[in-house]
Amino acid sequence: MEENCGGGQSIEELPTELGCTGRHLRRVFVEEFHVTPVKYLQTCRLLLAKNLLTDTDLSVLHVAMASGFGSLRRLNDLFKKQYYLSPTALRRNAAGGKIRSSESKVALG
Repeated sequence: MEENCGGGQSIEELPTELGCTGRHLRRVFVEEFHVTPVKYLQTCRLLLAKNLLTDTDLSVLHVAMASGFGSLRRLNDLFKKQYYLSPTALRRNAAGGKIRSSESKVALG
């Protein structure tokens, strides 16, 4: 799951690949990792997005797609729930608070 978290693979496909039911996979996964497979995959995708935001110049939309979120809205929603800030704010904080010229118009205007 970690290796392909940005691939956009649906969690519903995993039990079929493993030859078990979704219910069995969830039960075993929770016993082993103490989180559901969906939560685990979301965390992997969030960590990938966080790394891409801080280490690359990809647009936030491209980060969302490369991380397997499927939409910018989904990335924004989960990011704000988990980290209490937007992806753009994380990028700005990682850059030492520097605001790019395009962002300063939004922030100041």
